[in-house]
Amino acid sequence: MPVPAEEMGFLSEEDWGKLGRALDANPERLKAQYAEAVEAHLRAPQPVVLKEQRNAPAPPNAHSFDFSKTFEATIVPGVLTLRVVVSASIGENWSAHVKVSAVVFGTEMGDAEANLSAVNSYVEIHPSVLLAKADLRIGFAGERLCFFVQGQACYWALGWHCTSVDAHNLFCLRS
Repeated sequence: MPVPAEEMGFLSEEDWGKLGRALDANPERLKAQYAEAVEAHLRAPQPVVLKEQRNAPAPPNAHSFDFSKTFEATIVPGVLTLRVVVSASIGENWSAHVKVSAVVFGTEMGDAEANLSAVNSYVEIHPSVLLAKADLRIGFAGERLCFFVQGQACYWALGWHCTSVDAHNLFCLRS
């Protein structure tokens, strides 16, 4: 049986205060929303699935690359989302820039970035914020240089609760 939300050890009052200031929101309201969302999620957990966000705004570096794609996966509905933005240039000397972040209550936080190329085709990154963290391997693999994200995404509620992320062939640089 799931632990009642009021018994979950989420964050200290100091950390809720920090999060409230970062989000320009009332810490008590955030705490209540988070408890409610986590309790609902624990009753009916959903798998983490990365989905392309076709209407996402172009990242600031988009002009330096041939194209950009944004993928998101819901970790806890309504409060935590994993966002992966990749900008890439194709060709013999292909290159890509990857940015991974947590979206907490609709605000992007705790990002990690890396540049990829034929010399270093993948990276292991570990972005984190107060309520979420991820341990991911991201890059391009195979003859067609297909983009993948694998690892785990986690949220905090009396300990880390982690869910597998295993997305392959999200797109390929070669046809």
